[in-house]
Amino acid sequence: MLSNHVPVTMGSSRAESIEVGGFRVLDVCFLPQITLPKHSHERTGVAVVLEGSFDTTSGSKTRRCTPATILVEPVGAEHGNRFDSAGAHVLVVQPDAERVDSLEPCRELLHFGHHFQHGGVAALAWHVVRELQVPDVTSPLAVEGLVLEMLAGAARLEERERNSQRPPPWLSRAQELLHSGLRARVRVTEIAREVGVHPVHLARAFRACYHIPLGTYHRQLRLEWARLRLVTSEDSIATIAMAAGFADQAHFTRAFRQHTGFTPGRYRCMTAH
Repeated sequence: MLSNHVPVTMGSSRAESIEVGGFRVLDVCFLPQITLPKHSHERTGVAVVLEGSFDTTSGSKTRRCTPATILVEPVGAEHGNRFDSAGAHVLVVQPDAERVDSLEPCRELLHFGHHFQHGGVAALAWHVVRELQVPDVTSPLAVEGLVLEMLAGAARLEERERNSQRPPPWLSRAQELLHSGLRARVRVTEIAREVGVHPVHLARAFRACYHIPLGTYHRQLRLEWARLRLVTSEDSIATIAMAAGFADQAHFTRAFRQHTGFTPGRYRCMTAH
């Protein structure tokens, strides 16, 4: 059953949720510059950072969480959070105990704390958010399928992470440059020069690490920025298209429809309050 709102707690300013197929799925926005004291949860949580950033501390270890970060917090694991000036937008998947036991391929993922990045899982999480924002009779089925696909992708990455090294600092820096210049016409050669590697090496390493081509990742960032502007501003579609770095409104409309399944005008009408 779909629920438009859930109680605003633990520093969140807004939350949407759905209970489906043994999963609780929450779309949560956290307030800027807040600190949550150490706490734990009664259900395992797989959190995907969509926007904003924060630090999470467990024991003596502090981890940085930026867009496309996947953070797994097992039942009872104590942790604290400190959110940056932009707050954070996070999708959280919480399987119930019975569902955890039935997800054998995800056992290592769900029973231990993890922290890694995966652009493909983040893209799926954005699709879940859209289902929550514009629900219909098929949304519960769609959300359950997307959640299972997210967990499968995260479980595969977790298995590879156990046998490989973390992304090198220069690759994390390249991702930061994509986010800081999400509306600019970013070129692979310019980013490669900035981080000190060959463009071909950058493109290959980015796809191998984040499981999505660099250009596709950057386009999705621009489309998500534009999607939020359609909902939160009164700017014309043409103005948003140009600000998001698209050549013209027609180009933006084609890309937006491929990304969301709707034209910008239709999406704005559906999400109008």
